[in-house]
This record gives sequence, structure tokens and C-alpha cells, in this order.
Amino acid sequence: MIFGLLTLFVICLAGCSASHNDGVTDLRLFMLDSNEFKEYNFLWFPNTYTDSDTSGYRVLTEKISDDSIDKSKYEPIKEGETYRLKLFTVDWLVSASMLRWGSLGDYGAFVLEPDVLFWDSGKIMVKVYFSKDLKGRYVLKGKRKQ
Repeated sequence: MIFGLLTLFVICLAGCSASHNDGVTDLRLFMLDSNEFKEYNFLWFPNTYTDSDTSGYRVLTEKISDDSIDKSKYEPIKEGETYRLKLFTVDWLVSASMLRWGSLGDYGAFVLEPDVLFWDSGKIMVKVYFSKDLKGRYVLKGKRKQ
């Protein structure tokens, strides 16, 4: 009985894990911005690949030193290229500090489009994605679509 309850508890914890919406997707990179956030690179993969498109995937990668990248496994990610990436998102708001408001103590808000609050007082308010295929400003070799 106790073993059964422990097993159910572990299953419930696994079901409540932080990662959701796992999936492999072909994405064309429109923009890579390393100047928006202190901790993250911001990659924008719009659905229609137009400047005015606000739908798509907002992907974050942690900023790391280029010296820590294994160049035999990774290559620089390039704007305009299409990649097959496995993405996941998390079920909580992501904390991030914006560089452009560093002098103001990161107070304030940033609106991505009319009526869509993107960032507010240190929290990213929209769904953002992450990928283990990406490291800093690099992508695993073999992920670029020909």
C-alpha cells in the first residue's frame, strides 16, 4: 500500500514537472539579440518570417563564453537560416533583467505589441521557449536544414 502511494506521488511529481510543450519544429531565425537581456540571448522565430509578425517562437539561451563551446559539436547560429530544433517551455514566468533599463534599476514594462505585455518588473510575461539544441549563440551541428 505504501509502495503504491509512493509510486503515485512520484508520477504526480513527474506530471507537474516544469517542462511542457516538447516538440521538434523547423524554424527560420529572423533575429538574434544579445543586447536585450543580461542573462539571455533572445532568438525570434516568427511564423511568417516578416518584421510585423508577432506570432511564432521566442527562444532564450543562456549567455555563455564563446571559449566554453565545443566547436567540433556546435556552429554559430545565423539569421535567415532554418533549423530543426526541439523546443520546450516552462510553466512559470521567467525572471530576466533587461540591459536597456539597467540604469533605471530594471523597473518598468515592455510591450511587445498592442495589449501584449512582454516584460514587467523582472518577469517575462509571455510564453518563451528553450532548447537543448542551442548553447549560447551556437546550435548543434546537423540542426541546420539544407
